[in-house]
Amino acid sequence: MFCPRCGKSVPDQAVFCPNCGAPMATAAAPAAGPVAAGPMSGAPAVAAAPAAAPMAAAAEVRFAGFWRRFWAVVIDSILLSAATFPIRLGVGLTALATMRGSDFDMSALPGIIAAALTGLTLKAAISWLYFALMESSPKQATLGKMVLGLKVTDMGGQRISFLRASGRYFASYLSTIILGIGYLMVAFTEKKQGLHDMVAGTLVRR
Repeated sequence: MFCPRCGKSVPDQAVFCPNCGAPMATAAAPAAGPVAAGPMSGAPAVAAAPAAAPMAAAAEVRFAGFWRRFWAVVIDSILLSAATFPIRLGVGLTALATMRGSDFDMSALPGIIAAALTGLTLKAAISWLYFALMESSPKQATLGKMVLGLKVTDMGGQRISFLRASGRYFASYLSTIILGIGYLMVAFTEKKQGLHDMVAGTLVRR
């Protein structure tokens, strides 16, 4: 609402303009509605305004389809690959340092295996924390999902906890070990849920 005198913005319920003090006639005006004759006089009386129609279920819920989610995963994979490159490089250099020319010293094998397992563990921990922390954050999305305009919610559309986000991440291994069928389910289920979404009770919304 704007002041008729100075033209500046005024709160809708203001009686006087806070800038110039002009009375705001619209603030006291009765709500528009059907007019009916008053019972005691011939003057028309303003009938009560009808109740506002309920909004159309807030906004229409749109679930993220397979390809939009696929490209979000590609972006996240590239970012995680870049973040864990120093770990993979360290493991590779450790392995090379134990080799002497074309001869391989078997006594160095336990060290190489330990370095490889340590690298895999660190990489898995970084990946888990990335997905769980980002999807349970106020943004409700990883960087890849943010780029594609997606967010992860529970079945009621609310932000998920770190524990639920962790469960969703580890459940994604189920979708992987069955030859990726758990991910393909996104294209065919009603709410575009993968197997890991069903296990964790989550949705991915646009």
